[in-house]
Amino acid sequence: MGLIKYDEIVKSHLNKKELIGSNEEAEIRAASIIACEKLKFFLNCCNSVELDFYLWVNDHSVKGHN
Repeated sequence: MGLIKYDEIVKSHLNKKELIGSNEEAEIRAASIIACEKLKFFLNCCNSVELDFYLWVNDHSVKGHN
């Protein structure tokens, strides 16, 4: 969906489904919470937990997703 931009090294690890460091994982989770809250504000559709779950479940079904 392109809501979060990743560093090329981190993106490479994520694409290969490799483990990353706990600091990077915490930063990704924090960024996803912030993105989810901003998106929720503009969509005005559901609560944060529902939106986060929807995005997580549908993440790889979006064509062109990097």
